[in-house]
This record gives sequence, C-alpha cells and structure tokens, in this order.
Amino acid sequence: MIATVPTAIIFDRIGSFMQPFVDRAKARGWRVYLAQGEVNLELLNQCDVIYCNWCDHLAVSLAKRRWPGKLVVMVRSYEAYLGFLGAMEWANVDLLVFVSPHIHDYCRLTYPLPPALPVHFVPDCVDLDRFPLKADLAPGNRVAFVGRLGAPKCPEFLVAAAYEFPAYEFCFKGPFEDRRLQAFFALHASRAGNIHVDGPTGDGPWFSGAGVNDFLENCHYIASPSFHEGTHMALLEGMAKGLCPLVQERPGAVVEPEYSTYRSMCQFGALLTAGAPSADHRLWVKEHRDLPRQVAAIDAMFELVAPSPIIMPPKGRLN
Repeated sequence: MIATVPTAIIFDRIGSFMQPFVDRAKARGWRVYLAQGEVNLELLNQCDVIYCNWCDHLAVSLAKRRWPGKLVVMVRSYEAYLGFLGAMEWANVDLLVFVSPHIHDYCRLTYPLPPALPVHFVPDCVDLDRFPLKADLAPGNRVAFVGRLGAPKCPEFLVAAAYEFPAYEFCFKGPFEDRRLQAFFALHASRAGNIHVDGPTGDGPWFSGAGVNDFLENCHYIASPSFHEGTHMALLEGMAKGLCPLVQERPGAVVEPEYSTYRSMCQFGALLTAGAPSADHRLWVKEHRDLPRQVAAIDAMFELVAPSPIIMPPKGRLN
C-alpha cells in the first residue's frame, strides 16, 4: 500500500523567516511549494496546508474563502499593529500562530478573534552554530544595528545617540526602506565621524549568515531601538555572539530586563558604560531562544494541521 505525500504551500512576501518552516515540512517528507505573492489557484486547491508567514494583505485575500486544505496564518508584531487582523475572515482560518504571548494578548484585546480559533506559538530562535561566540570578549566601543533601516526599527535614535556619545562608533548593516531616512543618514554620517552604514548584508532577504556574523564579530553591543519589535532575530543573533544588548523598553522586550533595557538617552548611556561583551549573553539565548525550541514548536504546528494519512492501492490492483 502507498501513502499519498502531504503538500504545503508557504507564502512569504519578503522571503524572511521562512526557512525553518520549509526545513521542518521537508523533514516530515512533505512536498513544499514556495511563493512570495503569486497565487496559483490550481495548486492552492490541491494543497493540504496553506501557510502564510505574515498576516498581511495576502493572508486577508486567502481568508476570503474556504480552501480544501487548512489555512495557517502567522502573526508578528509588524502585522499586529498595522491592523490586518481586523480584515480577516476567521471562519476560513484553521490555525493562528503567534510569535510571542504578548502579541497574542494584544491581538485578543484589539481584534474580534473567535474564542474557539485554535492558537499556537512559534518563537523566533537562533541557530547558535551559525553565530559562534566572539573570539575577543574584551570591552569596546562599537554599537551594532542589523536589519532593514526603516521607521518600524527606529534607527534615528541611534543617530542622536552618536552625537550624545561621540566616543562610541555606531555601525549599521542593512538596506534602507525609506529614501527620506537614507537622506537623513547621509546627512548625519557626513557630519558625525562615528556613524557608519554598511549597506545591504549581501545574504539575500534573510539578514542572517556569514556577512552578518563577520559584521557582529567586530562589534561590542547590539542595539534594538524599536518601540514595538519584541525580542527579534538580529538582537538574538548579536547576543549569541556575546554582544551586550541595548534594548528600548517596550512590550515583549524579554531580554535580561534587569540590565539591558533603557527608557531614555541617559539610561542608554548608562548601559553603554556598564555593559560589555560576555558569554552570559550567549547563555541567555541558549537557555531561552536556541533553535531546537523553534524546531519543536514548528513540528507541533504541523502536527496540528497534518492531514490524515490516505492509503492508495498499488497500481493495477482493483478493489
């Protein structure tokens, strides 16, 4: 007897954060299709699972109808605060996945989520093998920022900090999402000698890889000035290297809160003075956000939506 192979289509509009989901589906023996925005109706009608890695306009469109397979939608802070969940047809969604409990709590309070809608959690985690501990943990003055340079990440705060703390070097790695912000950075990089923009990572849409690892190896702090991003990937990657975290106090910023979050420029400066690279930062990631935790959560997610096995008779056999 031959069992049919389950199929899944994974949508990710920018191609980020999807690889762990692809890897775990393939590890289960599933057939996986990838898409960034194009919709193949014939394929959608054949898939056992339709997974949207962002709750954005595409997820809203897919939720307008009931599909033969199960529709799974991931929610991160970006979409939660933009309001896409208010346009969803929840009757057509089979599983809602959140990146963190604080985003789940916010969405429950803000949007009319059906109480009976199944919910699951898959946190962002880091493969520690890809981001080894820095070879040199001596204190230094280089503050790193990694990611897309756009309004949601609030990199302007670090430009102001560069003027406030001229003894420190502020190093940015990532592409600009906004030409106005790019012009702003160009202006201040020409005036302040301690602002450095490295440009795109060269690692594709995922800001993870050898280029980022090498960049972080030469830094001492990892800054996260966003007011809404929670505990995001670049922050975890920097901590995995042993960099000292500098995190704007915000909902969901669960990273050694006793000494790594700031509310003001004054507190930011105090963290610069007191902080330094340490193996303890990597240990925190290992204990709370190591990749096996995400793998287990993704496997559990696929268990929730896996189709019942269908056994097909061998070719040529009549029933």
